[in-house]
Order: sequence, then structure tokens, then C-alpha cells
Amino acid sequence: MTGVAALSLVAIVLSSSGADSELVVEAFVAEAEDPLLVSYAVAPGEESGGSGVSLSFTSDSSESMSPVQLAPRPGGVFLGTVRYPASALWTVTVLVEGPERREAVFNENLPWPHYTTEAGHPKVKYDSDDPGREGSLVAADDSIYLGAVDQTSGGGWGIGLGAGFLGLLALWWLGRRSAQRRAT
Repeated sequence: MTGVAALSLVAIVLSSSGADSELVVEAFVAEAEDPLLVSYAVAPGEESGGSGVSLSFTSDSSESMSPVQLAPRPGGVFLGTVRYPASALWTVTVLVEGPERREAVFNENLPWPHYTTEAGHPKVKYDSDDPGREGSLVAADDSIYLGAVDQTSGGGWGIGLGAGFLGLLALWWLGRRSAQRRAT
């Protein structure tokens, strides 16, 4: 019985070592007022060794756009933003370059049907390990897009706190100046 279990374990390890690594694509519409401006995050998986990621686009009316090269970020994520020229059903092709060249295709129906409520929430557009995740909204803690943006922003919180402090300082100064004017 233990020989069968050991043989099964070896078969599982061998079959998983040759399997493709997970490929996840997220889309993010930041503002409901601009639903054709979409940011993408692609996580090609650690084993793929992706050296470059590009997106290409074709609409249902055969309109195409120039391919967009995504920028690498820490953590093996590639980011890029795309301005679609028109509302349409777009076919997006993701190409991962590297030792293991990979391709994924998904549809982008723009604007998103519920973009007024979905803006500000990343959506899974493609997951090679779980195709059923497509289109689901992602929790902020689970988002590869928000994780990559937070890693690269570095001083985002500091800048926001500094601006808030300067705003309060300006309000204090204006209030004090107004009080001095009333006193004279």
C-alpha cells in the first residue's frame, strides 16, 4: 500500500512540474466618468520567467488598436493603461514573452455593464487556474493590480498626509488672519 502511495506522489510531482504556471489578468476602471480608460495587471506566474507582456486588441467591428507593452513592476507583475477609442466588444490578447511563451484571450465589453458601481474595483479578466473567476470583483487585499500599485507608489501615504497637513495649516493661518482683521 505504501508503494502505491509513493508512486502516486511521484506521478503528481512529475505532472505538476511540467504544467504551465498560473496566468492572471486584472482590469481596473478608476473613474466611472472615464469608463474607456482601463488599467491592466498581468501576473504571469513565477515559473514562467516572463520577460515582457503585451496586449493587443480587436473590436467586434474589426477595428484594431496598436499593441500595448506593459511595464514590469516588483513582484513579477506587469502594469499598463489602455484608452479604448470606442464602446464595443473588444477581444484582448495577452502575450507573455520569455522562455515559456504564453498567450491568453478574453473579451472586454466596454463600457462595463455596471461601470458606475464597478469603477474603483479591479476585476479578474482571466485566470488560467480558475476560469470561473472571470469578471468577478476582487477584494482589495487579493488584487494583483492594487498590490503592484501600492508597491510602486512608495510615498503615496506620505504625500497624502503632507498635503492634508499643509491644508490644515493654511486653514489655521487664514482663520487667524481673519480674526486679526476683525480685531482691528
